[in-house]
Amino acid sequence: MSKRLYVTSLVQANNCSHQYKLKVSGFEPKPPDTGLLAGILFENAAKIYLPRTEISAKEAVLAANENNLPENILNFVEFALEKLPDELKTAETADFSVFAERELGGFMLAGYVDLVADGAIYELKYTHKYMNEPQKAHIFQLQHYMYLLDRDEATIVYACNTKKPSVLAFKVKRWSEHKYLALIRGLANRYYEDAPLGLIHDWLCDYCAFSHVCEYKNEQNEVYLSYDSTK
Repeated sequence: MSKRLYVTSLVQANNCSHQYKLKVSGFEPKPPDTGLLAGILFENAAKIYLPRTEISAKEAVLAANENNLPENILNFVEFALEKLPDELKTAETADFSVFAERELGGFMLAGYVDLVADGAIYELKYTHKYMNEPQKAHIFQLQHYMYLLDRDEATIVYACNTKKPSVLAFKVKRWSEHKYLALIRGLANRYYEDAPLGLIHDWLCDYCAFSHVCEYKNEQNEVYLSYDSTK
């Protein structure tokens, strides 16, 4: 029988397996900040706005605003919806959180693909930074999606809430099966090790709900790494 691997577990292991230890140890996560809530609003508003509907971007944002976010956030998310790639806005179908599973290399991969529009894979991200290229961790996440649905390409869309707001889309190609399987085999074996694995502190720690109780961080808010699996 093939060993079942969940995408969420692989992503967790690639980012930081220690976060899982803190989560199951009973520590209280930090309350979500405005950036995280804005990202949730962006995705939930997109679910209302896509596929092609008679609902305007403003109406979708207002309907999705369950956390009473400030007007400047609402205005940006409205802008981001209107600036989504044309092929996404004109898609006939748009399905969110699409469950898929596939046997590959002795594993049964299983997980949810963020968005599938007219058969193409998309990942929507909200950020306060201007993105010149996709983050390595996001590229890795898309590899799972592409192998789950057997696609050669996927698109990541960044809604960049910066001084000069923008919406940027990047195409990501599928890795070779050899490269992909080599990485997930290592992650599957290391998931329950009690150490941060492959963590890139320049941004991932800033989004961690358990960074306030992480013993791997020092007073300068840095992380002691075992190695970086993304290299």
